[in-house]
Amino acid sequence: MNNFRTIAFATVLLMVAGSGCVKSIDSHSATTVSPGTTAASSSVVYTPFGPRRASDVIHLEAGYHLRWDGDHLLKVDRSGNAVLDLGRQEPLSYLRKTERGVRMIDEDKEGAPPVPTLGSGWITDGSLPQQSPVTYFATTWIVPTTPPANDGQTLYLFNGLEDGLASTNHIFQPVLQFGPGPDIRNTGNNWYVDNWYASCSTCPAIVGTPVQVTSTTSLTGVIQQTGQSGGSYSYSASFTGAAYDDATLAVDNVSPLTYPFETMEAYNMQDANDYPADDYVRMSNINIQTGTGVYPATYWSANDIVTDIGQQTIIVSDKDPGGDVDLYFHSMPAITGGGTFTYTTGSPSGGGTVTGSAGRYVSVGMWASGKPGQTYSLRVSLTGSYFVSNNTGFQAVTDGSLSDGFYLPASGTVTWQANYSASMSGFTGRLTLQ
Repeated sequence: MNNFRTIAFATVLLMVAGSGCVKSIDSHSATTVSPGTTAASSSVVYTPFGPRRASDVIHLEAGYHLRWDGDHLLKVDRSGNAVLDLGRQEPLSYLRKTERGVRMIDEDKEGAPPVPTLGSGWITDGSLPQQSPVTYFATTWIVPTTPPANDGQTLYLFNGLEDGLASTNHIFQPVLQFGPGPDIRNTGNNWYVDNWYASCSTCPAIVGTPVQVTSTTSLTGVIQQTGQSGGSYSYSASFTGAAYDDATLAVDNVSPLTYPFETMEAYNMQDANDYPADDYVRMSNINIQTGTGVYPATYWSANDIVTDIGQQTIIVSDKDPGGDVDLYFHSMPAITGGGTFTYTTGSPSGGGTVTGSAGRYVSVGMWASGKPGQTYSLRVSLTGSYFVSNNTGFQAVTDGSLSDGFYLPASGTVTWQANYSASMSGFTGRLTLQ
């Protein structure tokens, strides 16, 4: 699949709207967002699509949307009238290359920030194989705490959809951003939400109007199909709630979006303190539909691209609706009381306590199997938490294996009890907590 994860690692040509017209960022009327000092149009800025010249970032004001007409991208008003031709999407004459994971512009060194100490670009993600055209994709997450350090770093967290086509590779993203970006430069240590669109990994980035948010705010990012005509599709990207209306972005007449991602992306990271102190962000209540009420089977895969301070993705649940993909900023903290435990007919039960950081995910593996025609079962109960897959404190497996898990509560402690039964001795049940 030719997707946007290659943005931090490949040498590519940039593409830009032929008109060269780039709108400035407006302030949000409800929550004031100052654009700060506008960088020169040739300066390097960081978007969810990788480094761009500032002139490659186009702001789409509230009340307008995008529409493809042949190979041109148009700005369209509410009545459907094209008010601006953003031009053909064609290569520019300048080249970007990989430098410690971040592409810089050779002829514009003054706009380039210092080379970061930590890896940059697409850091880690959970991804799904290609689906039938996705009609609805929602994810809920909590705005993390403010990172302890302020080094001018930029962090992006989002759920996104791509079409995966080499010729266009449309991508749509409801994005939570920390730190400076092309739309809200020089605003200090703040979190913002916005929606982004690009038609290929090297095309200009289109962005709505940013809205500032605070830590502990619950967000739900939604990408929704709004129309279809033959092989052309229309989509909107938004955050649930009227406060975020101005950030909404919409595009018509694109290829079907088929590849879902839950992603962490970062730039200008100098050390671990440039990430939130939180262990992770939980991308939860994932809802993917390929038709109204049609939920495809989902099997998420973790892709850990940069792991210099332990960043990683943990797939907690493949349920749809109700999936859960955790994006860790740092190494997963250790637990005590974990390990592998075995049971037999002579020693059929046991228990213990798992202790660790509040919110830490503990994976549970259960196995009970033996001679064909016989019955072997393992049942585990929890006190202080519940299993993710069934939202109860009990889980059991008979003649087979099962994978599940739970989150440690605020106390950081969960007590567990296991009971094994077998119709024929000589076989064992096994439990793993890690």
